[in-house]
Amino acid sequence: MTTPHGGYHVSLEGLQRRTARARDQADVWVAEREALREVFMREGNPLGNDQYGAALEKRLPVINEGVFGAFDAVIGELESVAERLRLSTVTYSAAEHVNGG
Repeated sequence: MTTPHGGYHVSLEGLQRRTARARDQADVWVAEREALREVFMREGNPLGNDQYGAALEKRLPVINEGVFGAFDAVIGELESVAERLRLSTVTYSAAEHVNGG
């Protein structure tokens, strides 16, 4: 938030809340990814042993990579956001300490 004197004020509590929220969201995505991975492992090839099952069997590695790669990308981004917010919290906290805030 901009101050009347043109400076910038940051709510450390707000940064901490957002950091925790990003971490929590990453944890949710990790849990969902693992639950889905269990379903994929349990179900295997749901189409069976006919020609459709054989075609799916060939594509399963690519499908798995796409699905779980997308999960990994989202999780990585959320973890990165959480880490950047954490570092911002440390930086602004140190600045407030130096400035007597």
